[in-house]
Amino acid sequence: MIAMFDILVPLTKQGFYSETQVEQNARAMDRIKNSLGGIIRDCTGLIGISEALEATKIFVESGGSNVTRPGSKFIGYSQISAETAIYSAWYEFKRGRMSPQEEAQLVRILGNTKVQRIKTAPSDIALKGVITSNDLQPAFNNIFFGTLYFKQCIDKEHVLGQAARLDKAIVRYNAGFFYSIPNTLNTDSLLRSSIKQESKDYVLKMFGSTSPLPYALTIFNT
Repeated sequence: MIAMFDILVPLTKQGFYSETQVEQNARAMDRIKNSLGGIIRDCTGLIGISEALEATKIFVESGGSNVTRPGSKFIGYSQISAETAIYSAWYEFKRGRMSPQEEAQLVRILGNTKVQRIKTAPSDIALKGVITSNDLQPAFNNIFFGTLYFKQCIDKEHVLGQAARLDKAIVRYNAGFFYSIPNTLNTDSLLRSSIKQESKDYVLKMFGSTSPLPYALTIFNT
């Protein structure tokens, strides 16, 4: 699990939110804590990332609302698609990182037959339809798959002996697991790079000088 002292924020002096929004966002984080805190605690404890980090990601993605925009494939609190959920579950088995506890939750969500299909499939392409948008509607399911995917993005940006590049991880969560991210030394150079503007906004929302993450670190356990 990522300890609180490993999350050094802000990562840049640049900010996204106004002073008025900072206060509003703190109240939104309180609402997320009150309505989703138990689910966030369970999912992050199971998968192994910071509660505060996951809660802030939920805030950035959906404002803490279980919404799906008309015509969008991105669902609920985590704004995750069925295709991404399928890949995340398959990839977790492929890399040998699916714990018995995670697998038990996956069986509870999908049923044993579907989980065995995911577990034995040669690729995620063969699994189309195994997870549907309806599977991602319940809050626990949505946050479980969103947390699993976020952890994989963090792991992809972790170099042995160094802290994970959380700024690059949120870019990957936003733009796609295989999105090409330029090699950069720090967050400011990442923000000057050729990544798309929406992903730059995500970095500032999560890790900029006006991010709600520092406040989240005071109200969540980790």
